[in-house]
Amino acid sequence: MSIIQYKKKRNIKISKEPEGKIKKEKSPSIKKLISLRPTEPMLQKVLALIEKEPYEKILLHFDSAQEKINKGVLKIINNRDKIFTHCHSTNVVNSLIYAKKKKKKFLMN
Repeated sequence: MSIIQYKKKRNIKISKEPEGKIKKEKSPSIKKLISLRPTEPMLQKVLALIEKEPYEKILLHFDSAQEKINKGVLKIINNRDKIFTHCHSTNVVNSLIYAKKKKKKFLMN
């Protein structure tokens, strides 16, 4: 379930515009977030986008990207495959769950 779907289901107000703009100079909060996950490219991308786009549009991008990933993974997984991962990426986990729901039979190690 996406964040937008979650908010709609629970009748949480979804604003049309971002609540605030991020200044050209990174705020202490943004610097702190980046310092906590310096190798996370999506975090840096989102922090840059939030200055220009409403957060709902950014969240919709994540939903559409996950759909594309799911379809791609579904094409490459064959029944009886053994799948090894080196991380627990949300996108990876969600795409494997999607493949299982679509009746793909594979093993995880």
